[in-house]
Amino acid sequence: MPKKRPKASLLDLDVNHVRARSIDLVDDKGKTKMRFSTSRETASGPAMTIIQVCGADGLPKLEMQVTDNSPGIRLTSETDHVGFSVSLNETSNGMMIGDKHGRPVIRIGIYHTDNGENPFGTNPRSFCPTWRTKSSQST
Repeated sequence: MPKKRPKASLLDLDVNHVRARSIDLVDDKGKTKMRFSTSRETASGPAMTIIQVCGADGLPKLEMQVTDNSPGIRLTSETDHVGFSVSLNETSNGMMIGDKHGRPVIRIGIYHTDNGENPFGTNPRSFCPTWRTKSSQST
C-alpha cells in the first residue's frame, strides 16, 4: 500500500519551480509586502515586468520595472508621491527628483538619438534644476 502524503500547510510548501503572472509576498496579517508581476502590452502601454516593495499601507514604495528592455526605478513617499525616479531607454537616460507632492524639482537627462530629439520636449529648463523662488511658486 502506498504511503499517504501528509497534508501540506502553507509553511511546508516545497516547490522547485513556480510559473505565474503575479506573486504577492504577504505578512502574517495578509498584507502585501512585495509583488512580482507582469502585464501584457495594451493600447495604453507596453508590456511590463514589475517588482514592487510595499510599505505598511500596502502601497508600493520601491518599484523596479522593465518595459521593452528599458529599466526604471521609482521611489514613492508615504503620501504615494514619486520622490525619485530613474529610467534608461534607447533614446534617453533620465532622472527626476520630486518634492513632497511628487512635482519634479530636478530633472536631468541625456538623450542619445541620431535625430537630436530632446527626451523632455522643448523646455530647455528640463535639463537643469528647477530652482523655486517665491515668484516662480505663484505661477
